[in-house]
Amino acid sequence: MRWQRVAVTLLAVCYVNWLLGHTILLRALPDGLHWILLLVWITWLGETAAYAVGSLIGRHKLAPGISPGKTVEGAVAQLAASLCAALTAGAWLFPGLPFRDALVIGILLGVVGQIGDLVESALKRSVGTKDTGQVIPGHGGILDRIDGLLFNAPALFYYVTYGRALHA
Repeated sequence: MRWQRVAVTLLAVCYVNWLLGHTILLRALPDGLHWILLLVWITWLGETAAYAVGSLIGRHKLAPGISPGKTVEGAVAQLAASLCAALTAGAWLFPGLPFRDALVIGILLGVVGQIGDLVESALKRSVGTKDTGQVIPGHGGILDRIDGLLFNAPALFYYVTYGRALHA
């Protein structure tokens, strides 16, 4: 039984460090600080919209076996807010961001962030826990605050590095 705890701990450390480590790669790119700000801006605005809309009007469960509180309405709100956040970022947060890139990035991070949230919920279920810690009361732990960023950081890095070349 001890080896299972060690394996879970090592997986968690590698999982977080590898995925979130993409922020270091993003920062090293030209306009790196802008990419990091864009990443956080889109991810957290999208997650905030998902929570607000899902809590207020969410009726249709998105993935009840994985995350019973997630709703289709919240997912749609996250996608819409991520797209709006990306499109408005060009005027305020990232002046050099082309419209086409903002459009693709908004949709990409709006979808991938939700996948990250569901993966983290599935990981918690697999080890029989509801929360990943008590550091932030009522928020399910630190991983619940950064699960969207964990998946969005690599998605944004690979889009900026390779994806933009596809439509250049």
